Amino acid sequence: AFEYALAELWRSWGVEPTFVAGHSLGEDVAACVAGVFSLEDGLAMIAARAHLMATVMAEGAMLAVFAPERRVGELIAAAAAAVDIAAINGPQHVIVAGSLAEVSRATVRFESEGIKVRRLNVNRPCHSALMEPVLDRIEQLASGLALSDPRLVVASTRTGRLAASGELNNAQYWRRHVRGPVRFCESVN
Repeated sequence: AFEYALAELWRSWGVEPTFVAGHSLGEDVAACVAGVFSLEDGLAMIAARAHLMATVMAEGAMLAVFAPERRVGELIAAAAAAVDIAAINGPQHVIVAGSLAEVSRATVRFESEGIKVRRLNVNRPCHSALMEPVLDRIEQLASGLALSDPRLVVASTRTGRLAASGELNNAQYWRRHVRGPVRFCESVN
C-alpha cells in the first residue's frame, strides 16, 4: 500500500508515470497503479497471496548467487539440487529458492566453484516449485477480480518484456507470476 500511496502522491503533484514495473509482489502494486485492478482488489490480491504463500513451507530458503543465470542453472543441474531460479536481478545476481536442505546442497556446490552466495533472511521458497500447492487458489482469486488492460505501459517482471494487450488482465498471468522467476534485470533493460 505504501508504494501505491507514493504513486498517488506524485500524481497529486502532477507527476504521471510513463511506465511502471515492480519486483515480485511489487508487480501487483505496479499493476494497480496502471489500472489493471482497483486498489481494493489489489490489496485483496496481495493479502491473499501473502497468506497463501505463508501456508506453503516454513522450512524454505532463498539464496543470492553472484553469477550469471546460465552458470547458476548449470550448477543447479550438476548438484542435482531441487531448487529453482527465483529471480534474475542483474547480469550476475540470481536468486534461487527451494527447501532449506536443497538450498544448502546448492550452496555447497556454488561455493565449491568459488561463487559468492548470501542467504536471504526469508523462510519461504518464493517463485519456486514449492509454490505449486497455492497456484489454483491464486488463479481463482485473480479470476474473481475486475481485471482491465493497463492504462500505462507495464514492464512485466514475469516475462522481462513490456506487457502485451490482454496479458495482465488474465488470471493465468497472476498464477504464473507466483511460480516463475522474477525477470527484473530484463524488465529494467
